[in-house]
Amino acid sequence: MKHNDYLFLAIERNRKRKFHLNEILYVEADNTYTTIKLQSDDCYIISKPIKDFESLLNTSNFYRISRSVIVNLHYVIEIVTGSNPILILVNNEILIPDKNKIKEIEEKLLFSQSEPLILSR
Repeated sequence: MKHNDYLFLAIERNRKRKFHLNEILYVEADNTYTTIKLQSDDCYIISKPIKDFESLLNTSNFYRISRSVIVNLHYVIEIVTGSNPILILVNNEILIPDKNKIKEIEEKLLFSQSEPLILSR
């Protein structure tokens, strides 16, 4: 892994953790806090607004699907379009994207299928 393939963030007072980008399913905003949801089903609440994560997660794998969610596109296994669009992740979680972003999400998913995915446990 390259040095920029991870985030090193405070998870508690006096405690930091390394988050490899390929272990992050999505990040979800809650005011000035953001929850990081991992493949392992672990969740971490970080004291940063989601706009800070937009610049930290600036790879082609991640896309802001709504005002409060940035998803790792590699873990989207199904997309339902129409009047009530949803994204289904590998862990069967459902995320609701903004309706005006669904076309761009589809395009990004098509583009990302040609990129290699390296998973580590």
